[in-house]
Amino acid sequence: MTLSSPPPAELTAAARQALNDLAERYGVETAYVNIWGETHEAPQATLQAILGAFGVKTDSESDIRAALAACRESDWSRMLDPVLVTPLAQWPAPIIIRLPQHATDETLRWKLIEEDGRTHHGDFMASDLAYHAGHSDANGRRMEAFEWRPPVARLEPGYHLLSVERSGLPSSEMAVIVTPDACYLPDAFERPAPAPMRLWGFATQAYALRSQRNWGIGDFTDLKTLMNWCGSQGASIIGVNPLHELFPHHASHISPYSPSSRAFFNTLYLDVEVIADFQDCSPAQETVRAPEFQARLRALREAELVDHAAVAELKRPVMERLYRHFRERHLEPKTARGQAFLSWCAQQGPFLEKICVFQTLQEHFYLKDPMLWSWQRWPREYQNASSPAVSEYAAANRERVQYYQYLQWQADCQLAAIKQVAQTHQMPGGLYMDLAVGNEITGAEVWLDQDLYELGMDVGAPPDECNQKGQNWGLPPYHPVRLREVAYYPWIRVLRQNMRHAGALRLDHIMGLMRLFWSPKGQDATHGAYVRYPFEDLLGILALESHRNQCFVIGEDLGTVPPLVEARMRHWKILSYKLLIFERHGEGRFTSPSDYAPQALAAISTHDLPTIAGYWEGEDIRTRYRLDLFPSEEFHARQLKERLLERAGLLDALTCEGLLPPELMGYSLDRLPEKMTEPLMLAIHEYLAKTRCHIMMAQLEDVFLQPLQANLPGTVDQHPNWRRKINVNLEDWEQSSAMTALSRVLSRYMGPYRP
Repeated sequence: MTLSSPPPAELTAAARQALNDLAERYGVETAYVNIWGETHEAPQATLQAILGAFGVKTDSESDIRAALAACRESDWSRMLDPVLVTPLAQWPAPIIIRLPQHATDETLRWKLIEEDGRTHHGDFMASDLAYHAGHSDANGRRMEAFEWRPPVARLEPGYHLLSVERSGLPSSEMAVIVTPDACYLPDAFERPAPAPMRLWGFATQAYALRSQRNWGIGDFTDLKTLMNWCGSQGASIIGVNPLHELFPHHASHISPYSPSSRAFFNTLYLDVEVIADFQDCSPAQETVRAPEFQARLRALREAELVDHAAVAELKRPVMERLYRHFRERHLEPKTARGQAFLSWCAQQGPFLEKICVFQTLQEHFYLKDPMLWSWQRWPREYQNASSPAVSEYAAANRERVQYYQYLQWQADCQLAAIKQVAQTHQMPGGLYMDLAVGNEITGAEVWLDQDLYELGMDVGAPPDECNQKGQNWGLPPYHPVRLREVAYYPWIRVLRQNMRHAGALRLDHIMGLMRLFWSPKGQDATHGAYVRYPFEDLLGILALESHRNQCFVIGEDLGTVPPLVEARMRHWKILSYKLLIFERHGEGRFTSPSDYAPQALAAISTHDLPTIAGYWEGEDIRTRYRLDLFPSEEFHARQLKERLLERAGLLDALTCEGLLPPELMGYSLDRLPEKMTEPLMLAIHEYLAKTRCHIMMAQLEDVFLQPLQANLPGTVDQHPNWRRKINVNLEDWEQSSAMTALSRVLSRYMGPYRP
């Protein structure tokens, strides 16, 4: 349903109650409590639109009641559910077997194939099992359900397959996913006082790193240098923005939270000059050494903002030349290096190839006509990834598809090199990667798996203090039922890919594993409602992949967090995300360090919020006012007053901990320093270092007193989002008094990691 759709007829009270019942049956919450503690009922039109996305007709009361009856019928349409996710401690778990009444005395054959190939089998009769429930359909046919526990005493955590067969009929299959009881967390985090492990490190936007050698954008070698420097200072973790693949054909699409694919990586971050093929490709070297090329490089390095499109214009021709060199020297002669590439592609499976087919098609159509920027605008025969036209195009353009595979191979190699540096320094956190909430609707993964997404809906967040109309992130949600039907394989895949080179993974908006806020496309978030997801199943798979990759998990749980999410995060050993500027009680009273929970990551701010200098100096408020982002003058005035109290409260908190810089002694509400200073910045970080949190992160923009934040939510072109650089070159950090002083402070409180 879009804005152009006629509004649905108002339902009677009885019909509205039936609509609510139907919505709840499909996991759509009919009301939610907003950030002000008020209960907000989902509009009738919203519920009807979301149910329509589930394929349910709700135009009239008779439609709604028929849909209620039909959804009860659908529960009985299969012998086995598509998937069972169970913690190891609860195995063997009960499995529901559904049969026609006349088949309950038949002998059923079962087979359980473990992930490693071991097989268990046997037979049973439903009439010997515990009765679960019964059901008669509209035609009077009777179905019975029973509980069965497979007679396999132990099943290792992993992905297994169960089949049950009636004589003469096709078998019914169920994926059985056995998980650990919690996510991976190093034992040293939970050592008794006074020696529990605590980690500290720096957070940055990868593109923002400035160096004397990059091509105008932070790259994987800059991250490797950063990792090496931090390891030498005693840090144990480096946090970055999502490194997901964006849109190579259109480098101006730069938001890392609107990726084309969360399973692969942004190849604009490649360091071209460390690719092995660059070392013996004279034409590529000559191109880079040319005076004009070097002049363009210098201009991009010196620019205050990253020009993603201009960087792509320099990198792309050189990378294309390296791929041609690789084909001629290694692929066609079948050298060891050529075979290594083919082996890597085989390990990635057909999914990588399909992603690269998409990139090739997207590039082709965009060059032909920039209006064809989205796959929804392509000729119809190319909109389906499985169509004969797509297969024919892929075969005819094999080398271009392979070029994009080659770039992903190089990204994998350079990320592996970063991980190796972390391991050399014994950094248990290593690279702390960020997983976006979802995929951009015009991107590769949505094109490939259209049936798994609800393309008529956007996800976001309900209205709050900063966003009076809520947030619409423009990302299509997974359809929860269809996701379960495919045994969650997209979730498994994206976790594996992002954890492979990481020591920690941050899940943006972890509440989305429990429920996501859907809005009909074309409407703002005031017309939204929450849709529930199989929370425990998704958490169990997260725990399984966390252990397999030795990667601990941080959940971004900012905003209104349902109590269930908080409780399950504690149970599954997922670290919470605590930001100093939000950890307050009442007007300006900051939470004491001793009151922070240990199972958390602490930081001052994050990319969507003001830096510490911007917060102190009110730069975020000035910017929002200038861009007319406040709903009223009164709201703006209230923000100014509250910020004044918060600044005073922060100095009060530092005073209580004995951390107030001497030059600020004697402050008062009407006499607060206007500018953030290095001593004050260090004192605020020291305040956080005194918490018991397992991890503390310092944001580079905070360390270098940069007043402008990386991203200003609610803006697109009005603010240079995802373009602002760090104002100090990596090579100059040794001379930075702020970096060296902060490293000493954090090492004193949290220490370098000791295994």
